[in-house]
Amino acid sequence: MSHIVQGLIQVVLVLLGVGAVVMLYRRIRGLAPTQRVRVLMLNLILMFLFWAILHLPLHVCAVFLLLINVAVVGFMGKAEETRVKLMGDQLVNALLITSGALKAGRTLEQGFELVSRSMPAPISTEFRACLAEIELGVAFEQALRNLLERVPTHDYKLFVTATLFQRETGGNLIALYDQIIFAVSERKKVLGRLEAQTMQQRYSAYVVMFLPMALYIILSYMNPSHIAVLHETMIGQLAFYSAIFLQILGIVILRAILNKSLAI
Repeated sequence: MSHIVQGLIQVVLVLLGVGAVVMLYRRIRGLAPTQRVRVLMLNLILMFLFWAILHLPLHVCAVFLLLINVAVVGFMGKAEETRVKLMGDQLVNALLITSGALKAGRTLEQGFELVSRSMPAPISTEFRACLAEIELGVAFEQALRNLLERVPTHDYKLFVTATLFQRETGGNLIALYDQIIFAVSERKKVLGRLEAQTMQQRYSAYVVMFLPMALYIILSYMNPSHIAVLHETMIGQLAFYSAIFLQILGIVILRAILNKSLAI
């Protein structure tokens, strides 16, 4: 019986490790290319430190690297989400500037240059990078696609797709930008109302996520003998690690539901 419980505990631990690696990989894919390089260099340095200098076992090195990566990538991912959200808020003003430049008889590239010089970061940095690629010989269409890869949002996809479509087929780009400005503005209004209406449900989900962990910490201080059963017996360890696995799975599902409900 004990061998079966130990085997189940190992299976749960493996599932936890695999789940953490999958979530970490998805977060790394969402980072900017420069941030991916920084994560890679950090892993190489830490692996050399743990294995070659400190002479830690490989499985211990793997656990340490996994925990450090989760913390670092989570911090970078949060910073990247903040940057992308700020760029989404700046898109309407950038389109107004570009549309005004087109009305004044300037080219689209000159409109982008005006955005890069008159607007604050991060959108000015991205438009400046787009213009730098064009000056280095990259096609205008490819430079816009690279911009979309760096800022993969619905609003920028609409902006890039409309611009590429107009350059291939012709048409009134000024009127098209005016429609995009209206669509993006209305989308933000709807999203703001949706966030306000679902605030109570979202915070209820956060409470459900972290209530078991808070209860475990409180019981550890108030009645350690009850919690000790989870660590001193095979059945308790199986229940403990299974609870951790189910808790992480529940958090992932709840976050997916919240993100899906706020996606328009």
